[in-house]
This record gives sequence, C-alpha cells and structure tokens, in this order.
Amino acid sequence: MAMIFSKYSNSPIARKFLFITIGVSTSIALIITISQLLYDYYHDIKRIENTLQQIKTTNVPSLAVSIWEVNDEQISIQTQSLLNIPEVDRVEVIQLNRKNISQGQTSAEDKNYIKIYTFKLTFKDTNKKETTPLGELKIHYNFKTVYSRLLKKLALIFFSNFAKTLIVSFTILFIFWKLVTKHIVSISEQLGQYEKTLDKKLTISLTHQEDLGEINELIMTINKLCSYVSTLKEHSKPPESTDAHVNEYQLLFGLEQNLATGLITAINEEFIKALKDLNELTTIVDKINKNGIKNENTSNYIQQLIESIEAYKHKYSQFSKLSKQIKLAYQHSTIDKQLYYKNDLIELCNNTSLFINKNDLIIDDQVVFSTNFAPLKISLQIIFSLIKDIDDPKLIQTRISKQSMNMNIMISYLLLHQPDDSDQALLNKLDFAINTIDTYIKNQLQGYFYRDLTGETTVNWVMVFPSQV
Repeated sequence: MAMIFSKYSNSPIARKFLFITIGVSTSIALIITISQLLYDYYHDIKRIENTLQQIKTTNVPSLAVSIWEVNDEQISIQTQSLLNIPEVDRVEVIQLNRKNISQGQTSAEDKNYIKIYTFKLTFKDTNKKETTPLGELKIHYNFKTVYSRLLKKLALIFFSNFAKTLIVSFTILFIFWKLVTKHIVSISEQLGQYEKTLDKKLTISLTHQEDLGEINELIMTINKLCSYVSTLKEHSKPPESTDAHVNEYQLLFGLEQNLATGLITAINEEFIKALKDLNELTTIVDKINKNGIKNENTSNYIQQLIESIEAYKHKYSQFSKLSKQIKLAYQHSTIDKQLYYKNDLIELCNNTSLFINKNDLIIDDQVVFSTNFAPLKISLQIIFSLIKDIDDPKLIQTRISKQSMNMNIMISYLLLHQPDDSDQALLNKLDFAINTIDTYIKNQLQGYFYRDLTGETTVNWVMVFPSQV
C-alpha cells in the first residue's frame, strides 16, 4: 500500500481521480444525510403536533372539570402526567380568582429552545348552555433534545457515509492502479529507453498482457510503430562518417571552388588585356602597310611589332592552356555530383504536395545544389502529409533559398486551430513525427529539421541541409 501511495504522489491522474471520487461521494453522502435529517425533523414535529392535539382533546376538558370542581389533588395529578411527555419541562395552570398551579422547571440556558403552547380552560354547563372561562393551561416544550438528537444523528450518518466513501474510493483506486496505472507506468518507463534502443527493435511487453484488453491493444500499436521506425532507420543508415569529416569536406570543397574561380578570373583578365594590346599592335601594322611607308626605321619598328605580336601569341597560348587545366581540375572535383536547379525544385514540390489545397512556391532564380535526391523527396512527402493530416491549411507558402552553402526550405501557413490540453494525443503524435523526420534528415542529408510558431497563428516547418556547391 505504501508503494501505491508513493506512486500516486507523482501521478496527476491518480490524485485527480481520488479527489473527484471523494468529492462526488462526499457530496452525495451529505445530500442523503441532510435529507434523512429533514425527514427525522419533520417526523418529530409531527409527533409533537399529534401530542398537542391529544392534550387538547383529552387533557384540557378533564383539567377544566377538575378546576370547576376545585379538586386540587386531581389537578396536580393531571399536570404531573403531562410532565411525563418527552420534551415537556414545565406545566402551568393559570386560574381565574385562584392561585396558579405549576410543576416542573426550565433552565435559563435552554430558554432559546423553549416554546410555550397555551390552551384555554373553559367549562360548559349543559343545563344553562353557557361557557365559563376558568383560565389557561401553558405547556413548556423544550426542543433542545430534538436538536441534539438530530445533531448526533447527523454526525453518525455523515461520518459513517464518509468512512464508507473513503473505503470505496481507495478500493476503486487500488483496482484502477492494478488494471491501468501500473501498466501505463511500465509502458512509459520502457518508452523512456527509446533513444538508447532505437538502433535495435524496441518491443514493449507486460506480464499477462493478453488479459489486459485495451492496454494490450495500445502495446501492440506502439510496438508496430517502434518496429516501423527501427526498420526505417536501418534502411536509411548513411556511410560511417562523422560531422567533423562532413564539415571538413565542405570546407575544402568550398576553398577549392573559390581558388579555381579566382585563378580563372585572374587569367581571363590578363588574357583580355593581352588581346587588347595585340589588337592595337595589329592595327598599327595595318596602317603602316596601307600608307606604304618603307624606310629602315619603319622596317625596324615593324619587326619589333611582329616580335611583340609573337610574344603575345605565346602568352595567349599559355593563358589558354592554364585556364583549360584549371577548369578540368575543377570539373574533376565535382565529378559524379548531379546538380539541381529551380525547375527541379518546382517539379519536386508540385509532385510531393498534390493533396495540398494550394502551395505558393517562392524559389530563388539562382538556386543550384547537389544532394541525395531520393531522401529529400521522401522528407517533403512526409512533411506535406503531416501538414495535411494535422492542420489541413487552405493555403501554404513554400520558400526555398540558398544561404551560406546551405539549402533552406521553409513551409509556412496560418494556423486555424490552436491545440490545447484536450488535444494531447495530437500533440504527442506531432512531437514524435518531428523527432523522427529530424533524425532521418540528419542521417540522409546531413541537415536538420524543426517546427516553430511565429506569433500565435503562423506555423513554420523548416528544413536545412548542405547545398554542396
């Protein structure tokens, strides 16, 4: 039992279940108790009224006769008999022209509980047919005993019902622990090992699992889901490489690209300059030949120009050869890498989001990248399917850009329904799906994936992976 209470101290469902059960049961017990007390109070009042009616019909006429006959002994006996009635503390006989007679005492402490009932004493002469007033009979009723009895009954009924409620509540709580809570805790503890056992096939099992009804169905569903995720990860394992190696390759590749581009640009600038000089020299030679200027100085000058032209031809040949070698080297560094452009992305997004109502594409014109295209297509198909299944927006916007050697894909839309605590199953499904997609993109594309909210209404699904070019 101590183990159960220690478990319940950390179980919000158990505490809430206990409080609701005790609260509802106590309220019902209180209503039943009040109803019982009202019935008993009505029964006591009815009994007192019947007693008073009996006094009026039997005791008052006989007492009036005793007073008419001046029989004090009989008056005393009759008043004493009235004191034997429960709740009657004092009886007074008020006589006209005679001494009053009283029996019994009332306490000053009970004055708030005393109620006095008064009866007229008269004598009717049958011969004269006249009614003669003789006085009054006053009976002091003490209701303290009635109220005390009701309070005692209230305490007895309420506490007995409360004790029964506690016993029933804790019995139900114990049964709920044995049938439901214990198994949910066990499932939660086994799922807590998810990160450690993801590389293996995670299987949840409980003792006497087949007899657990809906719990067994839940376990079978979770096992199927874990099996699917494990199989997906096994089929999508990348070659063994660390993030450091990937980053080093990207850094070297970027340096190689920048170096080759810089060299080709510098050579082309020198080449263009040489062509301009060669063009000027050729123009000068043509003018000299057209004008027919022929002397020794001119011949020497023409000979120098021809030598310069030959030198520039040689320089052109060297520049051209060097430029081709660098271009070939750069092409060799990107061999076996298929490049993708804006049109490829448009076709990819349209094919993977056919079931979306409207997908507004915004793609940079100069986008070019190289990646493993199949995992990219699978990732987008899963993301668009999740968006359709969870939020089903009327319009989404897919923005694709290239930033610092990284491809950035952001899918945005307005959130029509904000999930609350009642959508806990949906939120759990969403968290699990995001973690799974992120793991897949890390393994297949060396990137990452996340979902966030801008303000309270705009949802962003963001995928980032290296462009490699």
